[in-house]
Amino acid sequence: VFSGDDEGEENAPEVYHLILCDGASLTLNSRLFCNTGGLAFYGQSAGTGELRIGVEELPDDPIISLTTFVSLTVCGGSISVRAADDAVEVDNYGEPGVLSVLGGTFTAFSTTGYGLKGSLFLSGGAANLSSVSENAVLKANYTDGTTLYPQKTWKKSNFNKNLAGKLLRPVAVSGVWSSKGKLIASFTAPVGSQLIAAVYDDSGRLNKVVVLPVDSVEPTRLSVGLSQTDGVVFKLMLTDTYFIPLCKAWTGAFGAG
Repeated sequence: VFSGDDEGEENAPEVYHLILCDGASLTLNSRLFCNTGGLAFYGQSAGTGELRIGVEELPDDPIISLTTFVSLTVCGGSISVRAADDAVEVDNYGEPGVLSVLGGTFTAFSTTGYGLKGSLFLSGGAANLSSVSENAVLKANYTDGTTLYPQKTWKKSNFNKNLAGKLLRPVAVSGVWSSKGKLIASFTAPVGSQLIAAVYDDSGRLNKVVVLPVDSVEPTRLSVGLSQTDGVVFKLMLTDTYFIPLCKAWTGAFGAG
């Protein structure tokens, strides 16, 4: 556990650094957890240092073997993570944090969940992320802003070939209503897709719908032109140009939350 307690958290480093010495091996049979700052792993000149988490015996309880906040960076060495549930999670205070593989080899394997929950940047290293249950790397469709990478393509065999040097974010949408009653959507989707916002009355009848093109490669937050005067319940969807959903829709109610 890398931890910043109540008294020392403000003095905790932004990133914890771990150097994997050549010829040395560190095995953790349970999990590695960092609740403040990020983690960075380095190898030495030969790159033969190893870190193995959950390798000797898979955890019986559904915990994530490697959890860190903000960022996880691999610059060298060999890191292997196994888990009964999702293997690796990078959480940037409720938003997907970034796993950056810049060197060395990073392997994450799950028996029932997914290899990684978070965003991914792959450049200069090798990453092998897989799951027995669906042989999928990540939990949702991902995008680099211009290309959509469906879940079904995330397999070990084509991982490096398709994704080297790309920063990937989960395709997702959510919504809140502002203090002035306006509907605000937050979403990440590939350019060329579309955001659909719909408002219904309390009987479920559709009152109004707005379709907006996605034209930014960055995660976006905007007012969609609907308000609580248009209805009671709202739904937000991300689709391709053929109106095929790219992720789970978001449903909410004006005045709730």
